[in-house]
Amino acid sequence: MLDVCSDVETEYIALPFGLYIPIDELHNHLYEVPHDKLVGTFCSGGDRAGVSFAFLRTHGYDNAFILKVTYTELMKELLPGKIRKLLQDEV
Repeated sequence: MLDVCSDVETEYIALPFGLYIPIDELHNHLYEVPHDKLVGTFCSGGDRAGVSFAFLRTHGYDNAFILKVTYTELMKELLPGKIRKLLQDEV
C-alpha cells in the first residue's frame, strides 16, 4: 500500500503499514516504490490515489492499482478479530 496523503493528514491518522510518500514528493522517492510487488495507491479522498496511480503507470509500474477504500472502510477490515480470523484461515 502506497499512502500518498499529505503530512498534515498523517499528523491525525498515520497507517502503521505500507509505504508513506506524500504525493508532492513521489517523483523524488519513486526509487522507494517496489517494482516486484503489487502497489495499491491510497489517499483519504481518492483523487491523489488516482494521480499517483497514473504517475506510477507512466513510469513502468504495471503492478500499480488504485485502492478504492475510505479510512472508515479500511479500519473496519483491520479490527483485531478480523485480522485474527484471516490469520487462522491461512494456517
